[in-house]
Amino acid sequence: MSRNAGIKGDECQCGRRMSIRHCTSCGSTRYYGFAQEQVRERLDGSLEKVKLFRCLACSHKYTDAEREFCDAPPVSVALAQQKLRAIHEASKTGEYLRPEDKKLAAIVNSELKKIETYVEKAQEDDVLKTTRLRNSWFQLKGIYKDMQIADKSFTQPLAEFLAEQLQAVGVLQQDIDTVSQWQKEEDDAQRQSS
Repeated sequence: MSRNAGIKGDECQCGRRMSIRHCTSCGSTRYYGFAQEQVRERLDGSLEKVKLFRCLACSHKYTDAEREFCDAPPVSVALAQQKLRAIHEASKTGEYLRPEDKKLAAIVNSELKKIETYVEKAQEDDVLKTTRLRNSWFQLKGIYKDMQIADKSFTQPLAEFLAEQLQAVGVLQQDIDTVSQWQKEEDDAQRQSS
């Protein structure tokens, strides 16, 4: 199968190599070419001679021209994903689905619900984390003010105090940077208002 897998510039819509003749129904590369050419009518009404091939795996008859509209089962990951998306969209719009496609649509829908639930939970966790971080920031600012009032010789800058205290309780550096950014924005706003 690896030699039949499509490569960039030589890829059939089914994911196989276009330059390797394969059945448009099952994708097999085993075929029998009929010696007798057949006459077929083109869309414009003219006649043309075509060589007919028969798949040895499924007995489907096809011509080289039909390979442009290959219906063989997808073989690459991208095409399998494309099929899943198409089935999912069809199930959402109420289109007719074959029984096996209905099963696949049900599986896709249940997995998407799991992912949506996971994303919602992650977003809730981010909101809770941000709320906790903001609460810690406000509490530490209160402690800083109390320390300034209690000890007049306490001159440590607020940003440094915040970083030191958050680091002491094991807060991640990215969260410490977030608190420092909030404090900087608050300091800038106070300077602009005065």
